[in-house]
Amino acid sequence: RYAYIVNSTRGNLQIFDVSIPSAPRSIKTISAGSTAYSVFILDRFAYVVNAGANVLNIFDISNPLLPVSVSNTSTGASSYPTSVVVQGRYAYITLFSTSKMLVVDISNPASPSTVATVNVASGPIGVSVSGRYAYVVSQTAALLEVFDVSVPAVPKRTAGTSLGTTPYKPIIAGRYVYVPNFGSDTLQ
Repeated sequence: RYAYIVNSTRGNLQIFDVSIPSAPRSIKTISAGSTAYSVFILDRFAYVVNAGANVLNIFDISNPLLPVSVSNTSTGASSYPTSVVVQGRYAYITLFSTSKMLVVDISNPASPSTVATVNVASGPIGVSVSGRYAYVVSQTAALLEVFDVSVPAVPKRTAGTSLGTTPYKPIIAGRYVYVPNFGSDTLQ
């Protein structure tokens, strides 16, 4: 019954009660630091990447009226994290400025630890994970790359395909990856 939205301009995480879809209401706003860029919700945690502070923030949202900051972990100086996705005990984070994907063990949310850093194409803007594969979209390179993450500590690039100008965050549904492209106003 809740929606979680990051506001990069204001640097916060907003929680809305959407139990009545025609009348959503804001119930809590908490600071997520400057330039909160992406949020992923899993179980009782909200994972927020903050491009301004170069961190992964983890919030306990088991009580949406009283979210609690559990930890914040550096993604690297000037890394500019743009997307976070969680699968199992790992968070996958794209780093726009350094053209990397981080794999972070979040099994202990109070003490996350980076288990892998892999080079990706220039300007990664989004990541999605399904099964044993991570799909990374790079804006500057206009490329979709596929990584085998069956061994999260050793991601391996398996494929790549050109996307055209200015692709954005990928969405996976079934056996397809959908990529909006706001440079050409298309969906691939």
